[in-house]
Amino acid sequence: MNGDVREYKYRYGWLWIAFFYAMSCPGLAFGSDWLMTMSGVFFAVPAVFLTHHRLTSSQLRLVLGSETMTVPTAPLWSRKEKEIAYRYIVSLSKISIRGNQMLHIKYRGDNRVDGDCSIQAFMLPSQAVYSEVCELLASRVRKATNGRAKISLKLGFWD
Repeated sequence: MNGDVREYKYRYGWLWIAFFYAMSCPGLAFGSDWLMTMSGVFFAVPAVFLTHHRLTSSQLRLVLGSETMTVPTAPLWSRKEKEIAYRYIVSLSKISIRGNQMLHIKYRGDNRVDGDCSIQAFMLPSQAVYSEVCELLASRVRKATNGRAKISLKLGFWD
């Protein structure tokens, strides 16, 4: 890879998966009534799905190229990617929803259709990588848009 292209793994961390397993254990192990058993199942199903997703989704990635960025599309299990040119990005804003940090990106498409996507901090390997992605993306968008894009990397809260 040259210096203009950075690629990051973008997938659920083991901590989130462990959380769902931990939450499902009491309900399944000590489910003396239907409510406790159902709460165990409620957490066990996502835990199994996230484990499968983590083990099989080595291809989910976030790529910051010299002129475009490539992001996974929703839903994350689709393995499809979307390429967004920096010159079409109109705003970047860092937000936190109930403690989960993300970088929200609004852009215009080729045919002037507006779109948006988010980069979740917990899907990247570490908080340091998330900060690096935010700063690098902000500098590339500033350069590509000649400073016209609205960029706010101070954390805003939506609770």
